[in-house]
Amino acid sequence: MSMIKHVAVNEPSILFFQTEESVTVNDIIVRGIDGLEDWDIDVSTLGNDLYVLEFTPLDSGEFAVVAAGVLVAQLEVSEKTPLQYLRDLEDEAMGSWRWDKDAGTLLLVRQDGTDFASFAVTDSLTEASRERL
Repeated sequence: MSMIKHVAVNEPSILFFQTEESVTVNDIIVRGIDGLEDWDIDVSTLGNDLYVLEFTPLDSGEFAVVAAGVLVAQLEVSEKTPLQYLRDLEDEAMGSWRWDKDAGTLLLVRQDGTDFASFAVTDSLTEASRERL
């Protein structure tokens, strides 16, 4: 049975899997939509048919991990870690903003004072809107 794992690009990751087959690093295949991936991987055994796969994804997308001919995991690789998404949400909620009405731009600022996002703003007496720059 395979599992779905969410990881981020260029973030070292660990995957545990179990198989009755003896597995070496040469038995591991990572396949994406565009073909086989050339990620730096390492596999070690914990005993009792339990293995640890260490890898660093180089691309975002969906991938299959096959060990000794058996699908052991499906990877969903994104550009950000879940913690980065949570920090973005917190910064959007708790950070500051600056609205330059003359230029028609709105700048969201992270809690640490760095720029987060820029928007073009239109404002009238009846409505206002913003579009991401």
